[in-house]
This record gives sequence, C-alpha cells and structure tokens, in this order.
Amino acid sequence: MKKIVFGSLFFSVLHSILFWNQELGISMVIFVGGLSFYFYKILAESNKIKNKKALFWLIPILFLSSSYFIFNNELFRILNGFVIPVLFIVMLIELEEKEIQAKGFFWNILGCFIRPINKIGEALDKIREKREEITGELQGWEKIKLFFKSVLIILPVIIVVLLLLSSADESFASIFDGIGDFISGILWNGNFIDFFIRILILVIVLFYILSFSYQLVTEKCLQQETKDIEEFSMWTEEEKRKMVEDEKRKGNFTSKLLLISLNLIYLVFVLVQIKNFILTTKNIDENFGYSSYARQGFFQLMVVSLINFLVLLKLRITKNRNRKDKKLKVLGIFLLVFTICLDLIAGMRMFLYEQEYGYTYLRLLVYFVLITEIIITIPIFISLSGKKINVFRSILIIISVTYVGLNFINIDNLIARNNINRYLKDPENVDLDMSYILYSTGIDATKQKVRVLSLGTSNLSVEAKEKLKNDQDMTRNYLEIQKEYIKNKDSSIFEFNLSEFRAENLLDNLK
Repeated sequence: MKKIVFGSLFFSVLHSILFWNQELGISMVIFVGGLSFYFYKILAESNKIKNKKALFWLIPILFLSSSYFIFNNELFRILNGFVIPVLFIVMLIELEEKEIQAKGFFWNILGCFIRPINKIGEALDKIREKREEITGELQGWEKIKLFFKSVLIILPVIIVVLLLLSSADESFASIFDGIGDFISGILWNGNFIDFFIRILILVIVLFYILSFSYQLVTEKCLQQETKDIEEFSMWTEEEKRKMVEDEKRKGNFTSKLLLISLNLIYLVFVLVQIKNFILTTKNIDENFGYSSYARQGFFQLMVVSLINFLVLLKLRITKNRNRKDKKLKVLGIFLLVFTICLDLIAGMRMFLYEQEYGYTYLRLLVYFVLITEIIITIPIFISLSGKKINVFRSILIIISVTYVGLNFINIDNLIARNNINRYLKDPENVDLDMSYILYSTGIDATKQKVRVLSLGTSNLSVEAKEKLKNDQDMTRNYLEIQKEYIKNKDSSIFEFNLSEFRAENLLDNLK
C-alpha cells in the first residue's frame, strides 16, 4: 500500500510538471514509460501477472508515445491520445488474463477506465487503516519530520548567501540565471486562478491513479462475467439437445445461403470490373465524371469490404462449433478472396484518382485502411483452415502495428514530397497546389517546403514561370513567419520536439 500511495503522488506531480501549460513532446514518452513500469511492478509484487506475453503491447504504446517528440502531426497527436490509453488497458487485461476477447470489448475497456472512480473511497479507507505501514515506524517518521524542519531552516540561509554572492560577482550569478524562473514556472506563474486549477487537476490525477492502482492489486482489471442463466428449464436434457442442434442447423443454413449470395454477387462484380475498368478504363461514362467515378466507387467498395468482415465474424464461422462444417468454411474462404479483390479494385480506383488530382491526407489514409484490411484476412483464413487462433486479438495486433507504422511514415512530408514530384513530371500542366502543401501539412514537411524555393524555372513557358514564382513567393513568406514563430517560442525541455528542432535548423539557413 505504501508503494501505491507514494507512486500515485509521484506520478500526479510528474503529470503536472510535464503537461501543465506545455505542448506535448518528449514528456509523453517519459510519463507513459514510467507509468507502464510502475503498474507492471505493482502487479508483479501482487503476484497477479499470468501472461508476460502481454508486454508485447508496450511496443506500440512506447512507439506512439515517442511519436510526440519525433513528429509534429496534429491529427495523430489527437488520435494517439485515445489509442494509447486503450492499448494500455488491453495490456493490463492480458497481463492478468490469457487473451483479450472480442465479446464486450468496448464495454470492458470503458469499464476499466470508469470502475476505479468507485474505488476512491475504499482506497482512502485502506490508507487510513494502514497509516503506520505507509509512514513507517515512529522513529522513521520522526526522522522525516526532522529532515523537513532542517530544510526549512537551512533553505533561507542558502538563498541569502547565494543572493549576496551573486550580487558580488556577475560570473557567479550567471550560473544561476534562469533557475529561479524555471522553479517558479513549475510551481507558480503569478495567476491564482491558473494555480488553483493546476492544483485541482493534480489532486484529480492523484486520486484517479491511486484508485486505479488499488483496483489493480485488489481485483482484476477485467471483471468476470456472470454465468449465463440456464435456458430451456422446462425441457428435458434430450429435448434441450435436440433444440440446440435444430437451431444450429437452421443457423448454418442461413449462413450458407447468405455466403453463397454474397459470393455470387461479388463474382459478377469482379468480372464486370475486369471487363469495364481494369482492361478498358476509357469506357467510363464522361457525363458521370472520372473523379466522381473513382471516389464514389472507392467508398462503396470500402463499405462492402467492412461488411464482409462483419459477416464472417458475426456468423462465427471461425468458432469451434462450426469446425465440422467444411462447406461453410469454404464459402467463408471464397468471401475472403473476393474481399481482397474488392480492396485491390478500390485501391486501383483511388490510385487513378490520386494520379489525376494529387495527394492528400484522406487519399493516403485510404491505402492504410486497404492494406490493413488485406492483412486482416490472414488470421481469418488461418482460423477457417482449422487452426486454433484468437482472431480478434490477431486483428487488434494487426491494426495496432499498421497504425504505429502510419504514425512513423511522416505523412506530412510524404504528401508534400509526392505532390512536388508529381508537379516536376509535368510542370506545364500540373498544378503544384502550394496552398494545400503549406497550410494542410505541418512542421514535419518543412524540408519539402524549403525544397520548393530551389525549383528551377528553365525550359518553362512564361505562364508556368510566373505561376511557379508566385508559389515560391508565397512559400517564402510562409516560411519566414514560421521561422519567427519557432524562434520566439518559449519552450521547456519537456516540450522538446525533434521535428521542430530540425525545422528550426533548416529555417535558420534560409536565404
């Protein structure tokens, strides 16, 4: 209990120091890494760790946390604020359980966040009961009080001496420049309301971490489900068995009929696509419009692909109870194959649209979703082939890994670079769209924005030269403003961001 109290106090104070009135940077990985180690230790000391393989989830958690100081993408900063806590809860559940399950996943995660609130009173009562254990023996407590009394006596003397010596020698005084401002900035900024709010948040974080820690050592993060109420109580055991088998037979017939229908529809659709789209893209209706065809077709195919996954999971084809029904599994495999075909067709549509109109966030996120969907078919196929596998956990791992990869491809830089390269292939006819590059991508794309200034105008028509010059003037003005912003920005060490640091060096050399 003593470690829980002091650990909660430490991390609540650390939270205030790292995050109050500061941008997220290296502070995120420091806090998340430390908190992960703390929760692991209290679980280990309580002998509640049953599955050390769950520590795998630390990999995406720490990678996503470190992205806050490596990159500066606002979209992922917001998304990761939700993803990291969810993965954190998944890790804690799996440390105590064998594997995470699909059933009630959302409510289980939500419950793990909410239940600690109900434990605050119980945790405080336990602290009162074990006050001596927390404070130590009386003699140890007296030593602590003596230490603080000594500090209160010595500290004023030290401050006076330092002030006198600093006034006597400027070189000595320069050693302590900024220390006072740093300390006062951590504890007090001269605004009583801000100070009050900060203390209030600190107390809330303290109580939440305390109650969360108490729950971890006293009960499982994931509550055990109550046993199902006995069904068919008015029937005999033989009648119950026959009813269950009858329901299963009817369910399998419905599943087969649905899968056969879907597979036939997809077969016809794929054949039509091979004829009218892949081989003869010129047959697109001019009145409908090329861009509308590609964009609308993509989103329709995306919805259909997601429906297919839901059908496979909802029909529980991958469950053991249907293992003997080979026809159902074969139909499921065909549905997977058609799903991959639909994803490839959707990707091709988006590729053509992208080649025509350039690269954006949405268009690159399209590929992320498609690639993730195709990889997800692997564990589903393994399960359909008869191998025992936790399909839901495998899907969760795949989504986590691909999402971490998406965070680290530097999507801002990728968008800007590809749009510039696309322009360079045909500068006479392709629009560079500097407004999108400048204002829709962030600091991560600074290198590509600077690159625009070095583009040559030789062999260009007068109109193309004038257009490029306007784009370069707009880019230079934007970069000058960004340079002043970064230069005048007052940041603490905890806000350090590698992307911002690199951008500052690039802009300092801007001529």
